[in-house]
Amino acid sequence: MLDIDRLKSKIKNRISEKIKEAISSVDSSLGKLDIEALSDPNKLAENAEKLGLISPSEKLFLNIKTLGIGKTYPEYSALTVSGVPVNGVNLEFNPGLLYFAVAAGNNSDGIDDVSFKRSFLAGRIGLGEKENAHFFLTAFKMKDDLNSIQVSSSNQSLLPQENVVFGSEGKLNLFKKLIEIDGEGAISGFTRNLNDADFVSESIPGFVKNLLTPKLSTSFDYAWKGKIAFNHEPSATYLSLGAKRIGPGFMSLAAPNLRQDQFQLDFNFDQKFADRKITMKTFFRVYNDNLINWKQSTTTTTSFGVNLGFYFPNIPFVQINYSPYSQRNDNVIAAQKMENTFDSFSLMTGYSYQFSGVYASTMLSFNGQWQNSQVGINSTKFSNTSFMINQSLNFEFPLTLSSTLSMTQSKILSITSSITEFDLNGSYQLSEIISANLGGTISNEENYTKRTIIYMGSNIILAEWLRFELQGNISNYKDL
Repeated sequence: MLDIDRLKSKIKNRISEKIKEAISSVDSSLGKLDIEALSDPNKLAENAEKLGLISPSEKLFLNIKTLGIGKTYPEYSALTVSGVPVNGVNLEFNPGLLYFAVAAGNNSDGIDDVSFKRSFLAGRIGLGEKENAHFFLTAFKMKDDLNSIQVSSSNQSLLPQENVVFGSEGKLNLFKKLIEIDGEGAISGFTRNLNDADFVSESIPGFVKNLLTPKLSTSFDYAWKGKIAFNHEPSATYLSLGAKRIGPGFMSLAAPNLRQDQFQLDFNFDQKFADRKITMKTFFRVYNDNLINWKQSTTTTTSFGVNLGFYFPNIPFVQINYSPYSQRNDNVIAAQKMENTFDSFSLMTGYSYQFSGVYASTMLSFNGQWQNSQVGINSTKFSNTSFMINQSLNFEFPLTLSSTLSMTQSKILSITSSITEFDLNGSYQLSEIISANLGGTISNEENYTKRTIIYMGSNIILAEWLRFELQGNISNYKDL
């Protein structure tokens, strides 16, 4: 099978070396060279063509973004084609401003009473580069073959389906990428059962009937998403605001992880201070379902988080994370009213240092999770907290020692579990090809069990492609 990425890498490396030679020699026949422009890796093919250092076939391969034959996973956009398996061909071609992509084959094989044979055909065309400013139009169709398998009369869940999606997606960079705007919109037609009777209506355009056979189980809906981001690198400031709406009837079989019936708003703010020695990352996200009031209640989910980091020289680093989450509905029936909350907090600090020829590292961390759930008058509570300290020592001779002490406490309703564990291990490099390790773990779950483990092992590298590994352990468990 042709490895297009490896071939492109070899071509890029060869061209880069040729450009460096041209820059260093400054051949008078090349005229006045713009050294900075020629060294731009994003314009490698363009610069090589100007200097006559690339052949037409090499330029063709560099313009191929994706080439797969067999089982591939096309990735177009979040609302259309996103990681669905296709057994066939997958091609993305981006020569200059023109962008073209096509994927064709089968999404699934026909297996009696399991799955229909499902065909897949997708195409994309537009202007620009996928990673930079662009505008693309996308379309795909997936359809089950009714005659590909036998379905028993008792199997009521396996239904032949058909799905057509049209979408557009674009990105715009302003003020030298200081502001980035991107968005996507898509319309879907989805038939849940091709065995249903035809839906006859003069209001359905003829071109729609040519692409999708309307049935009584056919639905049409739309989805969209957009984001605007501000990224100022000199001040290390990043800010973004996004929104997304996915209709309850929108369906893309080529994006299986897409969640329907959802409207979401999200906000992100990152900032670095004190010459980037202090970092702060924050996010806020809220989304709700029941967009067309077809459910008994609306569920709203809210989450936000704060991450702080302190990285000053000659003192321990500190990382702090806090992230609360809540989910609740507005059901008027008291027995079905729901409210869940989950809080997460973590603190980590560590320091690396040297003494008497020993390289040492000390790390401490605390993690905690607290959850409360209530449905009607029934409620549950859960909490889990853990503390850990780790010490590692690297000697000038090939010996490394490491020890970890951890204490964990979990509580569900009135049931409490406390576990204390200590681990000590070391490894020694006997020679360039032989290493050995020895360690032990003592674990105690209060009022339940006590466990002791001694483990040892060795590694022998016989060749670059062959390694012999021997591991063994002795364990002892005791109920308290």
